[in-house]
Amino acid sequence: MLANLFWADGMSRVDYQHFGDVIAFDSTYKKNKYRRPLVIFSGANNHKQTTIFGFGLVLDETIASYKWMLENLVEVMCNKLPSVVVMDGDDAIIAAVTEVFPSATHRLCAWHLQKNVTSNGNEQMFRDLFSRWLYADMSIHDFEAEWAEAADEYELHDKLWAMQMYEKRKMWANAYLGDKFCAGFRTTSRCEGINSHVKKFLSSKHTILELVQNLELVLREYRNNEMVAQFNSIYNVPVMTTCLDPIEKCAAIVYTRTMFTNVKKEIDAVGALNFVSKRRVSTTVVYTMEEYGNPGKAVVTLIDMNTTKMECTCYFCAREGIPCRHMFFVMKHEHLKTIPHRLILKRWRKDAKAVEDYTENKDVADDRGFLLLHGALHAAAQWLLFLGAQSHDLFNVAMRGIRRMCVDMEGLRGDGYDQTKTDAELGVRDPAVVRTKGAPSTRGVRGKKRRCTTCRRTGHTKRRCAEGLKKASVKLHDMEEDADVIPHKDKVAKGRTAKVDGEEGKATIVSLIASLEQRKVRRLRPSRASRMETGPLTC
Repeated sequence: MLANLFWADGMSRVDYQHFGDVIAFDSTYKKNKYRRPLVIFSGANNHKQTTIFGFGLVLDETIASYKWMLENLVEVMCNKLPSVVVMDGDDAIIAAVTEVFPSATHRLCAWHLQKNVTSNGNEQMFRDLFSRWLYADMSIHDFEAEWAEAADEYELHDKLWAMQMYEKRKMWANAYLGDKFCAGFRTTSRCEGINSHVKKFLSSKHTILELVQNLELVLREYRNNEMVAQFNSIYNVPVMTTCLDPIEKCAAIVYTRTMFTNVKKEIDAVGALNFVSKRRVSTTVVYTMEEYGNPGKAVVTLIDMNTTKMECTCYFCAREGIPCRHMFFVMKHEHLKTIPHRLILKRWRKDAKAVEDYTENKDVADDRGFLLLHGALHAAAQWLLFLGAQSHDLFNVAMRGIRRMCVDMEGLRGDGYDQTKTDAELGVRDPAVVRTKGAPSTRGVRGKKRRCTTCRRTGHTKRRCAEGLKKASVKLHDMEEDADVIPHKDKVAKGRTAKVDGEEGKATIVSLIASLEQRKVRRLRPSRASRMETGPLTC
């Protein structure tokens, strides 16, 4: 029986090689026939768009299952380890990530943390203070001092959730994470967005085959958006508007359109900086500056004139992966015409997914080697296919090149190759249906069916019961036959029985039924006293 499952196609493996330094993963429920939690591994590409590294189905939400999933992720991705892992506050996920990725930076989702604080704390002042700890730039000393003061003021020492939050402070406080590169990840909102998008393609009745086929449609949409963004970044030229024209042109050539917009904001902000001092220490020049409107806060930026290596005390470059405004201020003072190569992060460049930068693991077993190599080649050829479809001339060039390469490779190909095993040989059966965390859903649960009081069957009531109507018809027929021996209401009072003819008997029956109906209405009609107690009826 199939327990845990992880899969990733060739394009996802290529994306992980280039953008797998920061990953986020979350699980969603009841997206398949077997009620297995669906795990989605995601990240951000060079356009800051969502990219998916792989999917997984786990037997249960335990440390062992998540650990198995992460270990297989590393194995499939050529043993490349992420530097940052963004996750929610699930204890099993945290334990598995800590064990498999001990050297990575573990970051908890800020949205889940704020939701936890809101549900446990009623003080708005404390909620605002917690948001400051999440996002504001501050030193570790200042954070610890503010926490100690808040713990005394809001009596956090006696609250279990607050103490657990403090124990995990290195996984959420910006004082500890301010200098860590997270590719813009502060929350698992990308995972939540993927889950919302996946709902359009998946159903709780899908088998594993249907699940994988529909997830491929999800991947196709994300990758189509990436293709369009890449085409616009390469063939559309932005308008230069800043005063540092040479540096802005360099940024437009190197960065993707999305990242160029972010870099341009930092170049524009150079005008709001004031020069304070400049001093030289050997080959290093130290600049001190202040921001307009905040004269008491000085920022120090260093540049090595031999290597053009730059560092800044604002840690913006280390956190976001692009030069900060203080670095552009130093470039202006040093009359630099281009952005130093050391400051340009490869993952934000237009050529971040260059084919020559990808290498496949040679130690892959024979039974999986063909699939992995095939997926890598398919991913590498995507840009060729996209460009070749732009015009007939490019199409002809691409076709000639493909035919030429096929002829060359057919001559180099070996005679023998291993065939992959079939599903029957593997002997893997469908997984069993499992019960997930949380309260069971009440949707689709049928209540107790209503039964007929006459025949005790479902699907109808007493008024439409065929058996009841049949009995009533027989009873009426018997009464018609015995109509000549029916007690007349005028003689009932005397205790005698009157013998009447058939027509008179029928009239007597109708009269008796009408009399009974009137008595029934009188019993149901409320008394005057009860009407006075309840008051008049209003619409």
